[in-house]
Amino acid sequence: MKRLQWGMCAAFVVVGLIACNKAISHIMAVHVYTVAIDPLFSEPTRSKIIACIDAAQTKKIQISELSKTLHAQFESIHSISAQLLPPNVVHIQIAGRSPVLQVNASTILTADGTLAARDDFANYRIYYLPHMRAPALTVLGKVPQALSGCIDELVHLSKDYSITWMDQFYTQLNDKVQPLFSIVCNAENIPTFKLLRSCQHLKKELEQQEVFVAKAKKSSARSWIADVRFAKQIIVYSEKKGVTYG
Repeated sequence: MKRLQWGMCAAFVVVGLIACNKAISHIMAVHVYTVAIDPLFSEPTRSKIIACIDAAQTKKIQISELSKTLHAQFESIHSISAQLLPPNVVHIQIAGRSPVLQVNASTILTADGTLAARDDFANYRIYYLPHMRAPALTVLGKVPQALSGCIDELVHLSKDYSITWMDQFYTQLNDKVQPLFSIVCNAENIPTFKLLRSCQHLKKELEQQEVFVAKAKKSSARSWIADVRFAKQIIVYSEKKGVTYG
């Protein structure tokens, strides 16, 4: 009988940590195992996962140790579960974390606040995700709590703004319609709909004053920033030749 039998790779969500009883504490306790891998993973990642499982069987590694190895190697893995099926077959299921934002050039931020390698995911699953610049996010794994706590808000804002996350104290939202207008906020004060509406009103006032237009041939238009990090006030100021943070 072949060492590896493939299962159907259908979309599914497996919630929870690895659960296995003494009967399947070792993959080598049985001669056959099947694997179902979440289709959100890329083909190269799927191949690497299978290789790890195959090596675990060869070396008689416990499933709990295999789980640790896979989680350490692939931050994109959400859960691993194993089930003993008759006749003497171990069925392993691997589910991925849900990607929500493309971060910088080579990483993906998942819904649960994990930074994973972009290459772990199938292109169809991440191609249309919004982008976010985050120069300080260079290490894979859990992101700071300040960021993970406002992921939903940032995803929503990404429809109208290009986002640059510096740290919990400074985030820049660059208006996609008027690139010379930005909003600066922090993790504790992500703009609400009401506050965004006030900022848009300020932008219209600035546009009416033609402040985004260069006044002379050799001059550059100024960028304008609405700083909303302060209680009950919006501080508006300008920077020449645009503003770049990070």
